Amino acid sequence: MQSKTISTNNKNSELKTLSYEDFTNLTNQSDNVAVYKEIATGNVTPVLAWEALGELTSSGTLLETSPREVAASRYSFLCLGA
Repeated sequence: MQSKTISTNNKNSELKTLSYEDFTNLTNQSDNVAVYKEIATGNVTPVLAWEALGELTSSGTLLETSPREVAASRYSFLCLGA
C-alpha cells in the first residue's frame, strides 16, 4: 500500500509530491495551500461532480478549459472552499 501524498505548488512553480507531515508543516506557514488530484471520471461530467461535491462546502467554483473549435473541455477544475 502506498503512503498518502499531496501535491502542491512550491515557490519555484514546480509541482512536487509531499508527505502528509510536510503538508501539515506548510499549512502552519500559510493560510492557503493548493492541493490537487487527477481523477478519471468516466461518464461523470464536471457539472455532475460539482453538484455532488458542492454540497460539502459553501464556497467554490468550477473552471473548465476548452479550445474555441472544440465543444468539450480538456480539463476541469473543481475548487472547493474550506
